[in-house]
Amino acid sequence: MIVTTSYRGMNQMTGFNLFFKRLKQDWHFQWKAVKTVIDWTIWVYLIIPAAIILLASYRSWWMETPEWLLGIPLELTFIVLYLFCWIGSLRTFLEEADQLFLLQNRQCVYGLKKSSLIYSVLLQVLKLFLIMMLFAPLLINHYQFKWSSVIFIWVFISSAHLLILTVRIWMDQISNILLKGTVHFAFFLFFGGIIVVGGIEFVQSGFLLLILITSSFQIIIILLLRRFIQRKALEPYFIKLDRKQKLKHVKMILTVTEFVPKETTFNRKRPLLFRHSERLFQNRSAENGVSELFIKTFIRNQSNVLSYLQIIGMTTGALFVIPPIWIKALIYIAFVLFLAKWLDSVWMITISKPFFKSIARRDDATYRAKIKVTKLFLFPAYGFVGLFLIITSLIRYLLT
Repeated sequence: MIVTTSYRGMNQMTGFNLFFKRLKQDWHFQWKAVKTVIDWTIWVYLIIPAAIILLASYRSWWMETPEWLLGIPLELTFIVLYLFCWIGSLRTFLEEADQLFLLQNRQCVYGLKKSSLIYSVLLQVLKLFLIMMLFAPLLINHYQFKWSSVIFIWVFISSAHLLILTVRIWMDQISNILLKGTVHFAFFLFFGGIIVVGGIEFVQSGFLLLILITSSFQIIIILLLRRFIQRKALEPYFIKLDRKQKLKHVKMILTVTEFVPKETTFNRKRPLLFRHSERLFQNRSAENGVSELFIKTFIRNQSNVLSYLQIIGMTTGALFVIPPIWIKALIYIAFVLFLAKWLDSVWMITISKPFFKSIARRDDATYRAKIKVTKLFLFPAYGFVGLFLIITSLIRYLLT
């Protein structure tokens, strides 16, 4: 449930005071969401040990650059930094009731939006600072950058990040979905070329032009933010965006919680796949019927498909980055167990629906169908990730 601000005595409240009050409410709301899944046992046995290991690894990066980082080109570093620039959003802490209760107090709304955007800008700059500190050992020890260069790259990337967030607000106002996607894609490629190619060239040749570009970014950001604050027509958009950001961590918790069913709402009249509902198995039996129904339900559910691909992608990414072979083996074992457990939870959620209960009446057929679909989804993933593990291990063995 979203906490709604009480509007009693609102005429005496300034925009900054209202912002500070809602900021505390938001922190309280997010903390309650975190406490639902993280108790003291997770802190003691997982988070604190992981933090100690990560800090020790980060300290070792300053002492000696790891071998697996030596082969990373400077272009890839800027590409990763550019991808981070697209993460996040600017918040205004507006609520739906503000359009009614604060209708006669526009100065309070203006102060609320102004304070919220300043807070969002500082938060995003701090986030980029932490990311730059993560890349600092690579930039200083491997690429021989000075601290002044690292700080200026941080200012440059932060300015680009804020410009992307502000321009994205304007692009989101495009009603045509095809046009909006085209504009987003074109801007992503064009601006990415400026950040990656131009940033590397300017850093290596001189900072004068980079200073001019950064200053231009900051001027555009200030002009756009001032316009966004003054435009009342954008308030419904900011309300929707703020609600989405407020519930972001809650949705993340629901995504990783296996016992919470996650329904997908389809906007199209017919599904994208199996729209003609053709048969997958020629032999019609109770087992094949339940199997076919689960396969189509699984593939038509975007959340299931994305989670399935994300588990595989995150595992292959970890196998690629982490060099020790014994850690790769442990990651693969954890992947095997986790994917099987996740698919089992998806199966239990799916067959618990009333429609499945009316179809799958025979327990023996349901059990055999579960074995069949489990093999169908698990074995290809196990084989792909296992082959990737073997290839990366052989490459590392041959290079050492």
